[in-house]
Amino acid sequence: MRAEWPTADPLTPLRYRRILVPLDGSLRAESVLPIATRLAQTHEAELLLLHIVARPEMVQRHTLTAADNALSEQIVQTNLSAATTYLAQLQQRLPPATQTRLVVSDNVIATLHELVAQEQADLLLLSAHGHSGGCERPYGNTTTNFITYGRVPLLIIQDVPYHKMARMGLIGSQGATNGHAPRATLANTNYAH
Repeated sequence: MRAEWPTADPLTPLRYRRILVPLDGSLRAESVLPIATRLAQTHEAELLLLHIVARPEMVQRHTLTAADNALSEQIVQTNLSAATTYLAQLQQRLPPATQTRLVVSDNVIATLHELVAQEQADLLLLSAHGHSGGCERPYGNTTTNFITYGRVPLLIIQDVPYHKMARMGLIGSQGATNGHAPRATLANTNYAH
């Protein structure tokens, strides 16, 4: 998507310099890694894996107590520890030049938009769904947000098999997924559930 991203010279072949891959710890999100790795190698691009730890949402009618804040911080620290291990394990399976970023945020999607700009990514590679996304829609919330509001080219890997999307009525007769994008623009990794 956004394949019309401007280049310095229309005759210059497209070369990605920095590919950003957000991961949420799910196998669905990881389904993009073989393609991300191959693209990075082919384009001699930097591959950056990103994981954002979300601060837990606390129901509050009044100011949070010290105990509430301590509980929230304990959850963040537990998730940071797990995410650090997760990214270290991924890095062992990927090319040595692969970089990782680990960030804590109150708003994952807004932070991801900021990091795409801050890291000067020229390609964002996303799985259609992450750990919280069901299969009732062609794209999860994060991917839908980047389709709508993102400013860099996207490569979206559809993790729901085509036959399953057709059976659920998510694609039309021409292969369009709810009017968002034709099937031809989506790679399908045939994610096994």
